Amino acid sequence: MSEEIQQESPDPQMTEQQWIQKEAGAVLGYCSSKGLQVTDFINDKSAILPPFVAVWLVLSKQTNEKYWVISGDLPIDHIPFKIAKAPREALRHFSLGWQLKADRLLASIEEAQPQLNDAGKQTEFADLLISRAEMLAELIQNDEMWHKQ
Repeated sequence: MSEEIQQESPDPQMTEQQWIQKEAGAVLGYCSSKGLQVTDFINDKSAILPPFVAVWLVLSKQTNEKYWVISGDLPIDHIPFKIAKAPREALRHFSLGWQLKADRLLASIEEAQPQLNDAGKQTEFADLLISRAEMLAELIQNDEMWHKQ
């Protein structure tokens, strides 16, 4: 898991389609930075929930493998498709993974506090991971929303 922060508050003037296009562009940029050239967005398997979160199923050119990529008002991150077969499962994986990463980050900050110059930024990032993991957990629990998918 390698998250990248792209956190902007949703623009109330942006249409749903503009938000989707902006997020798709961010996903392409993120994937490119990770060496994953995206050849296709598999939209019928993706869950797009403007203006806060989208979990995209993408196909990588180099490996011909599928990946889930999460974007929106949270860190951009990705996992292999084989880890989760549906968007809801992928969100669950991201949520749990971010909680664990935040716990490890906070523990390492506590241990190395005197040596860390950027402890404040790392604590802020851990808090962001926790808050977004909690948001995803609530979303995952909303059965009504998933029946619409």
